[in-house]
Amino acid sequence: MKTEKTSATLETVLSQYRVFRMSVWAVLALLIAALVCLFINRYAAFALLGLALVFHIFYVRRQQKAYTELVNRSNIELTVMKKIGAEDVSGKSTGGLNASTIKRAGMMPCDGSPSFFWGMEGDMGPFHLQISDISIPQQFELKKGGKNRMHFDVGVWTHVVLPADSGYRYCIIDETAVPTPIRMAYFDRDPVMFHAELGEPSLKGKAVLYRPMNEEDQRPSPAVMKSLMDLIAYTPGYTALSLHGNEMDLFIRGRFLAMPVTVSKKPTAASLEFDPFPELDYIKKIASACSSTRRLRSAEEAAAVQENRSLPKGIAMTRLLTSRDMAKIACRACRGCGACCRDMGDSIHLDPYDLYLLTENLGRSFSDLLNISVALRTEEGLVLPYLLMKEDEKGLPCCTFLDREGRCSVHSFRPGLCRLFPLGRDYNGTSFSYFVVEGGCDMPGKSKVRISSWLGYEDLASYEAFTAAWHYFVKDMQHILRQSHDPEGSRQLALYILQKFYVQPWDPVRGFFAEFKERLSLIRRAFS
Repeated sequence: MKTEKTSATLETVLSQYRVFRMSVWAVLALLIAALVCLFINRYAAFALLGLALVFHIFYVRRQQKAYTELVNRSNIELTVMKKIGAEDVSGKSTGGLNASTIKRAGMMPCDGSPSFFWGMEGDMGPFHLQISDISIPQQFELKKGGKNRMHFDVGVWTHVVLPADSGYRYCIIDETAVPTPIRMAYFDRDPVMFHAELGEPSLKGKAVLYRPMNEEDQRPSPAVMKSLMDLIAYTPGYTALSLHGNEMDLFIRGRFLAMPVTVSKKPTAASLEFDPFPELDYIKKIASACSSTRRLRSAEEAAAVQENRSLPKGIAMTRLLTSRDMAKIACRACRGCGACCRDMGDSIHLDPYDLYLLTENLGRSFSDLLNISVALRTEEGLVLPYLLMKEDEKGLPCCTFLDREGRCSVHSFRPGLCRLFPLGRDYNGTSFSYFVVEGGCDMPGKSKVRISSWLGYEDLASYEAFTAAWHYFVKDMQHILRQSHDPEGSRQLALYILQKFYVQPWDPVRGFFAEFKERLSLIRRAFS
């Protein structure tokens, strides 16, 4: 039934439609006049033809574009925006989506800046949604070592924030949603996600499952599969689903929020109220199914988190956060007291990215830093580095990079644990969340800051993916070493990992994260 808002919107659209149609009639009149002038004055005829061409290019086309955009915006406002309670939309809006969202989903490459159109943000029940038409640039090679070519994957991207961490991490991808050569090359470089059997006969040869290696329970529940299959059966597009923690991303290739607009017929209330994206109702059902089942942690890890055994005595963990959340951790009263840089013992672990930044910015090799700024210790069989302490002028232990004024001399490229403080990471078996360590910093006058800004990494999505991959790799290797009955073999493996990820230089031209994926994937596959 036509509502008051629909009636008002329709009148606005009809007004723009009449302006456009009048401009078309004006061009037609100029062309007829030019035809008549051919028999009277050829110069006047050519002048009229030129005028018609200029009028068409600089006025008619603009009116057509304005009308098309108005129809699309009006249609989206009366349908999709109404469903999610979004406040605004435009042809160039992103809906809060960005390249980091695409990369964090981990189901396709994003080689450059994606283009967003008609993006919006809102809520459906307990779910927060970001939706946009999208064009994703993806590089590929027709043959190995051949020329890099660019493919653009276009469709609708929907990002859903779930009420709680699902504990799952997997991707289900229609083989047409991401071209097979691009998809296979992308996951071949991924050190964590591996191809696995989907277990649904009706989707065999149509869709594929990717999940972390050696985690058989990382697969969709029956409820998720049923909801997803309902969507696949309904939509004419091609679907790719990613579930990771409390986030769900769904891309439908070949579907768009902006519908084709005809200019031969005037708009009606029915055409403006036609839902361009009914798949949204199916997406809500999938999100509900993802929220209804939560993957349990291992008993050991759950107990560790519950008892806070990984935290110092007397320090408690607050609620779990993502990098997009705000946290009250910024010290307005802090003037570089350096308290968090003193008496840390051997607790500042250094991961490969920390050492990469230190060696690149200091212009020194790992061997140069060893036993001066960095030391090694054995942790459950692995040989891993940590930051050395030194004695200050008062003979008290402090960080080796703390200068005489009590300021960090490597602040712009300081290690990840230093950036993180006073936050901690809660690993859930597939990725991790952040939390504020209560009592970590006693400085008064805290203010809120977005966690992504606090960490200060340029490519936070890649850094977070690296951090999770490295954490679980270390745990897996330690598990293998604990079960080994070959002391010499275990020693050689530990030294090989140290050499591969710390001693061997990284190529700054290729980029650390890309090269890390290759090195990690090589070792992972040797143990798969």
